[in-house]
Amino acid sequence: MFALMIALTCAAHMAAVPIANGGFEQGLAGWYVETGMAGQDGGGPNRVEVVGAGGAEGGHFARLEYRRTWLWMTTSSLPDEVRGLRLTVKLRAKRVSGAGELDAGFTEFPKGRHEWAQAHDMLFVGEIPTDGAWHEIYFPIDVPAYDTAARDIGLKLGCGHGRPSVLLLDDVGIVDAGPVPPAPAVAETGETEGHVPDEIPFFTAPHIPLLPRAAGAAHQTGHIGPLEADLPARIDPTQGRLTPLAVTLTNHGREAVAVRLRLYGPAGTEADDCALTLPAAGHRTATVALRTVQPLPHQVVLEVSAGGESLGFGIDVVPRRVFPLFGVVEHFDRTPPGPVRAARDVGLVHELPCSAYRIDCGWAYIEPEQGKPYRFESTDAYVDLVRSRGHCPVLMMLGYQPGWANPFDDPTDQAKLDAYRSAIRAIVKRYAGAVDYWEAWNEPDGFWFGGHDEEYLAKGPPMLLAVQKIVWDAVREFDPTGHVLTPGFVPDALHPGTTEWRVIEELYRLGFDRYFDALTVHVYPGWTPPSLATYTVDGKTARQTEHWRALDHAADMGELASLMARAGKPKPIWVTEFGGFDPADERSQALACLRTVAAMASARLESALYYELYDYPHDAHPPKLYLARSADLHRTLGFVAYQDAIRALTGASLAPTALRVTSPQGVEVRAFARPGERIALVWSNGATKQRVRIDWQGEVERVDLVRWDPSRSPMRSSRTAGPGQSVEIELQPLEFVLATARMKGWQKG
Repeated sequence: MFALMIALTCAAHMAAVPIANGGFEQGLAGWYVETGMAGQDGGGPNRVEVVGAGGAEGGHFARLEYRRTWLWMTTSSLPDEVRGLRLTVKLRAKRVSGAGELDAGFTEFPKGRHEWAQAHDMLFVGEIPTDGAWHEIYFPIDVPAYDTAARDIGLKLGCGHGRPSVLLLDDVGIVDAGPVPPAPAVAETGETEGHVPDEIPFFTAPHIPLLPRAAGAAHQTGHIGPLEADLPARIDPTQGRLTPLAVTLTNHGREAVAVRLRLYGPAGTEADDCALTLPAAGHRTATVALRTVQPLPHQVVLEVSAGGESLGFGIDVVPRRVFPLFGVVEHFDRTPPGPVRAARDVGLVHELPCSAYRIDCGWAYIEPEQGKPYRFESTDAYVDLVRSRGHCPVLMMLGYQPGWANPFDDPTDQAKLDAYRSAIRAIVKRYAGAVDYWEAWNEPDGFWFGGHDEEYLAKGPPMLLAVQKIVWDAVREFDPTGHVLTPGFVPDALHPGTTEWRVIEELYRLGFDRYFDALTVHVYPGWTPPSLATYTVDGKTARQTEHWRALDHAADMGELASLMARAGKPKPIWVTEFGGFDPADERSQALACLRTVAAMASARLESALYYELYDYPHDAHPPKLYLARSADLHRTLGFVAYQDAIRALTGASLAPTALRVTSPQGVEVRAFARPGERIALVWSNGATKQRVRIDWQGEVERVDLVRWDPSRSPMRSSRTAGPGQSVEIELQPLEFVLATARMKGWQKG
């Protein structure tokens, strides 16, 4: 079989790539083993051993026993020609106990030396069946574009990262090496064709006559032939929630008239078209179901048509902001081409639309040189740009210290704390009213204490407490309604026992919670989303569902919420950075974005901001984490998916009992509610189709279904279902569904 496979693949692809000692006849010769300590070691908590011939299993094989941290075994160096290619790996595997997860990636070595240099972890994650038998596995894995002049690379295999496991491996080989196929074409995104606009308009009104309005009028009345229409000049809806717009219609004619009502507004504004026939001398109040996700005051236009004529009524919309809210992070001011393109590119902020945009401005920004006048010019322009052209509230991050103030790690150094206090007071006083949310610092573990755990554990809590109190006092003095956030803690804050977790525990012990409105964390399940590639087990197709489950777990904030509850005063959680998913495969990016939002929203989430909006290169990372390309304004599938999540969850509350879902194991469900609506987020971690039934626990007027199915093209589809009490869905492997039910009587809230 092995020889036949090589013959078949060589006919269409490159020759198979040899692996030294792939059958372990020479023990672990040629393999580089990591058992959970730095370097090639045998002293970690995990074990790898080779079992010889003559045992119950027959020939030689490797036995991998994983307990915690990491466990990898890497082949000898592969030929340089594999750089950037897709390999097909073949091996035999048997699950003995535990998770049965098979992981694969690559390890880079210095040229000519079998010493660890860099890791590419978990590029493939599969599952070995639970039947205790040997299985033949084939899986694809893409070799990164490493520096062949300075490095060698080897294929690495592991098991059970995060969950105990014992796995047996044998007959490891690479049977095929060929080009990486291009990602499937995507049809749902906002790809521009040729011309790239100079600006992204907030709202373009329809080309119809508009009724002039008297300033300050509460109502407006207009005539379209014999029809008289009366409606409010202003409405104050709650952001994200359905609002009834009452339109009083009177037919002064002698014949019946057909009437149509249609609403136009900026992105994130929607309403039902309404059509009716009004009899002669008839009088009726029609109700239009309106929703806006836009956070700042804006205008919509209601077109009233009758008898071939139309008239537009401008309506001022003043939204009441509500949680949870969603936004983005970008750095228009930090790197080219941001400052050049910002006036145009900021338009995608209102197209999502965003309810918070994070801007950096702190002591280091306004006082880079000690004793010089504070510098606000760049930040002034940036804040104005986001509010006026991005139509978005501002979240301001107030780190860091200037270089001349280093080290800034002693809470008894009153001179430096006074200088910091003076800067923060100046910033808050200047931007009060223009900034809505204040974040005290960014990732203090790395951007303050340099990732030195012991120093951070010893000096971090008292310094964080001192800084947080200064921010709190300044905001309460100059911006009493402002929202004060803690520093954005790194993702380790979600997991018990980590350094970040221990720092937060100590901060609570010191009374930290008196000085913030919400605890802030960052959530990064992984820069590269899990693959949608399939693999085979004994010739049958399977999907890499385990890696997707791991993403769900990495984004779950339940343990952090429990820590806050145990501290006695649970407060909301803000996520001021999440995502960062590489859009190399936009389908994976879209699913990763949707799953991350759903997993985060299951805890005490009050806000989440995606990192980042555009592909601007800057000092922190290469331009691979974006939702949109600046050069041509291409919106990725991740952008479209985030739009769907924003529309589904803005203004919604977690409501586990609002609906009932009947589904097999491997289906994840999160239930939410808004006044008059119930929302189900449903996704599959199964490798086969699964039937799901959603019981809405009441009479439904309509159900809007948005489906993200990676097996279809286009991947995204939507439809509306009619009245009923339930809906059934045949869920495809890894599919994600957003289902929103409008309940009968929704007008009563």
